[in-house]
Amino acid sequence: MNYTFGYNSSGKLVVTEVLLKAHLFISYIDYRQITRFFTQFNKENEKGLTKCLLIGREEISIILPDSPSINKYIIDNPELGNIKTVRRLFTTTHRIFVKRKSQKKNGYDPLLVLIDDIWQLVPKLNKVNSIKLKDLLSAGASFGIFLVIGSTLPYRNLLVQLMQPGKSNHSPVNETGAEMIINPDGLIFFRETGELEFKTFYPDNMIYDV
Repeated sequence: MNYTFGYNSSGKLVVTEVLLKAHLFISYIDYRQITRFFTQFNKENEKGLTKCLLIGREEISIILPDSPSINKYIIDNPELGNIKTVRRLFTTTHRIFVKRKSQKKNGYDPLLVLIDDIWQLVPKLNKVNSIKLKDLLSAGASFGIFLVIGSTLPYRNLLVQLMQPGKSNHSPVNETGAEMIINPDGLIFFRETGELEFKTFYPDNMIYDV
């Protein structure tokens, strides 16, 4: 799955493969930023989105085409999908995760789970589904299940929020996925999994000011 981040400081347009081995965490200020990300991501990977699950607002849902392979759960429109359908989503996705773990294949067809605002979702999950989401965050990428998670708040305690009471063995978020930050001016800061430093990318209307 590719994504065009923008221009680096040398003026070169950079296209990077994301979701190759890990999840992607996106921090943004305005929902229109995450909307633009999903729009561009869908445009660049239209043929690759063979299996996709979306949890988000109605504005986000219209970005992805209607398709039997794309399931949408709209949080802010009960007629199109309420929290019960979201919980069923995690149950279904977790079953796929468990099945793939038992298969031990060399490769899997990618299954994408797009969540436009994780902190809008987490408080609504019951204990069982919180654990399922934690499992997907911790190990899903190893079995071809990739999460693209947006948020306007920090992720640092996300896995802690999803932990079973009495258990403390969890991986920090920066070891389970790459991180992308979109600032109010449209600058993008991106850090691959395991890297310490963020790379900066500029939109085309700012590159000449670098």
